[in-house]
Amino acid sequence: MVFPVVIRSSLPWLESPAGILATLGSDPTVELCAWEPAGSASMQRLHQALVEASEPERGEMAIAAMDRYLRLNIDGTGRAVIPSTLLSHLEVGEAAALRIVMRNGRLWLWSERYWQSQRSERIKLLDDAGLP
Repeated sequence: MVFPVVIRSSLPWLESPAGILATLGSDPTVELCAWEPAGSASMQRLHQALVEASEPERGEMAIAAMDRYLRLNIDGTGRAVIPSTLLSHLEVGEAAALRIVMRNGRLWLWSERYWQSQRSERIKLLDDAGLP
C-alpha cells in the first residue's frame, strides 16, 4: 500500500526509521501511530501488564497482544507491506479495498465495507446539527 503525499506531509512520523505501531481495533479498523514515542510506550505498558498478570492470564494476554499489535515500516516513498493478518482483520478481499482515515492528527486504516456501513451514522451527525 502507498500512503498519499498529503498524509505523509501532515504526519512526518510516517517516514520514521523506527517504524509505526498498528493497533487492531475490535471492529475492522487499525490505528497507526509513531513507534517513537507512542508505540514503544504502549509496548512498555503491555510488558508491565504481562509481568503483573498471573498464569494463565499472562499467556492469554501475550497471545492477545500478538493478535492486536503489529510493527510496520514505511519506505521513503510512502510504501508499506501490509501483513496478511492485518488485511484479514480489515476484511480486505480480492478487491483490496481499504480506507485511509486521518482525523485530529490520528491515522486509521478502515475496511471499505465498515466505512460504507457507518456512512448513514456519519451523515446523521450533520442532519442532527441542522446542516443541509
